[in-house]
Amino acid sequence: MRLKHKWMIILISVVFGTAAFAHANATGIVKDRMDHMNEMAEIIKEIALVMRGMEEYDPDRIRAAGEALRLLSGESITINFPVGSLQKASYASPMIWENWENFSGIARNLETYAAALVAAADNQVNTANYSGETSAAAFQQIAKTCSACHRDYRVQH
Repeated sequence: MRLKHKWMIILISVVFGTAAFAHANATGIVKDRMDHMNEMAEIIKEIALVMRGMEEYDPDRIRAAGEALRLLSGESITINFPVGSLQKASYASPMIWENWENFSGIARNLETYAAALVAAADNQVNTANYSGETSAAAFQQIAKTCSACHRDYRVQH
């Protein structure tokens, strides 16, 4: 496995793993979106275990996980970010609403890459560049998309 791919998986695990601590003080829409993000994180962790070779590659499992992620992406993300939802427990940056088109574009990209993962589930060949033809390439794009969104639109407490 490529070192770059391993680091992406580690980064995703760290980014999503820290969210659990904030849930205790979250309420309303903030808790809803934290739960939503946690659900996506669990799916991504499941896919990562397979992509890292820690669990057997099963195209049907990858397809189901990709479809679940697709359904949680796009508008399913943005609906959880109404203007003004910056309660104390939130990790959301005010930059989300200042750059709404970019933020919502990232959410749509995640939906697109999750759909690419579904379409490529039968082809697990690893490649360094996204071509839409391999599940590993689609997963790389998912990881990059999550990392970019968290880098730009998530604040640490």
